[in-house]
Amino acid sequence: MTGLADGAHADSLRQTCIDVLCAYLRLPIASDNPASEEEHHRYLALRTVRHTILRLIGELYRLPQGIPRS
Repeated sequence: MTGLADGAHADSLRQTCIDVLCAYLRLPIASDNPASEEEHHRYLALRTVRHTILRLIGELYRLPQGIPRS
């Protein structure tokens, strides 16, 4: 998704990518006290996706002035 945003020529497409990522972050997260080991692995995988989204967005905002960013 970030690759699509970085390669987009239109600001509206870049904003759509950010909107989709933020919508994913707003979804309810599964319990961190799962009933089974399978649910625990699913929780960890979804948490990793959320952390990756936050890290990527944060990295873009921490780029020094003058460096192109989408």
